[in-house]
Amino acid sequence: MKLGNLLTLVTIVSLLAVSCNDPLFLGSDLLKQDQVGLGYTDTISMNTTTIRQDTFQVYNPSVKLIDAFLVGNYNDTHFGKTKATTYLQYRLGTTQFPDFTNTKFDSLVLGMVYDTLKVYGDYAKETTLNVFALNESMVSTSSYVSDKSFNADPSPIGSLTFIPNPTQKISFTEYHSGVKDTINTNQMRIRLSDQLGMQLMSAPDSVYKTNDNFLKFFKGIKISAQSENNGMLSFLPLDLRSKISLFYSRNDTSFQYDFIVSSLSARTVAFEHDYAGAFVEKYINSSNKSDSLAFLQGMQGTLVKVEMPYITALKDKIVNKAELNIYVKEFAGESPLFRSVANVLLSEKKDSGKFVSINDVLVAISVGGESGLSKFFGGTLVEESVNGQKRLKYKMDISSHIQKMIKGSVDQSLYLTVYRRGESANRVALYGTGSVLPPQLKITFTDSIQ
Repeated sequence: MKLGNLLTLVTIVSLLAVSCNDPLFLGSDLLKQDQVGLGYTDTISMNTTTIRQDTFQVYNPSVKLIDAFLVGNYNDTHFGKTKATTYLQYRLGTTQFPDFTNTKFDSLVLGMVYDTLKVYGDYAKETTLNVFALNESMVSTSSYVSDKSFNADPSPIGSLTFIPNPTQKISFTEYHSGVKDTINTNQMRIRLSDQLGMQLMSAPDSVYKTNDNFLKFFKGIKISAQSENNGMLSFLPLDLRSKISLFYSRNDTSFQYDFIVSSLSARTVAFEHDYAGAFVEKYINSSNKSDSLAFLQGMQGTLVKVEMPYITALKDKIVNKAELNIYVKEFAGESPLFRSVANVLLSEKKDSGKFVSINDVLVAISVGGESGLSKFFGGTLVEESVNGQKRLKYKMDISSHIQKMIKGSVDQSLYLTVYRRGESANRVALYGTGSVLPPQLKITFTDSIQ
């Protein structure tokens, strides 16, 4: 589930119920087999269950796992409360040694470029974000999972109460090498503590000699939402325009020195989910395998377990194609701001407890990268019309994995998860086992030669 170049994609992805009494109905849907033994079925019994997601890696020094970092305190009527807190490690922005001799401090400003595609929900309400200085070091050579937090000073070094408008560009002035430049970009800017700014200017020269020295002096920041909102904000800390800028002047000439989040910086996001009292609560880990709904959520939210307990009834068949369709339940009157999950993946659970993407996903990515994933595996939202009624579904080609299931070489359960879940706040309700639109597995097969 990690994207970048092709190797990154494969690595990332590698990290990664409708019940009936009869095991398999081979009635009118099973085409009469001809001389070459072709057949078809679309009535394989399945069970769906909503389960809570385990932690997963959000930072690995060897591969970039996520680009966009969520920040918010989000209350969702259907999916409960979610907090996303971002932790960032800053490094020296240049190898050029800053000269603060005979200078005057002006300001210290945090700038964070928005990811306009990953902001989610009804976020355009008054919100307060706080920035804290870390007391605990982040280690850039270590890996971190999705609930890892770092100790920070309890008093914020910066705070902003505002109504977010991620698509609106703002103008501000920068002063590199004393040259004035006007910047226009869609970013959030928070003025940080003057005291911290002056400490950075009065720090010993040794602090600026190496990044290791600097990181001992300033360990990084925590960004969190103080106020509850109906959405999530998303930022791009690796963007060159995202930085902490120290503004100062000498003899009426303005300068600035930047601290940046680079590819060598540790950077994480920690999620907290609370489903108490939410609509989804009664469905999580339900023992009722005939639930009419299942719920899928990004971040460290919910997964959907899909069981096929009777798939081995096709043990003498060779799978030509297996297509899994799972249908979306749209809530009446819900705002379009609460977008459904755009892309889903399917994983299997190994004996170690790790979720690993199925072979159909891995092959699709290896063949065509991100575009190959949607082209050969699917997992994107598809709209279809049945008797004049429009409905949405996720369609996935899982031929290779179904053949393994039939042979009994893999477990009979699959897990539906959100693609790039660590940077996605999207969620979706799905029709489950006991619904009017239960999941459907369409299989065309050939009889194996005895």
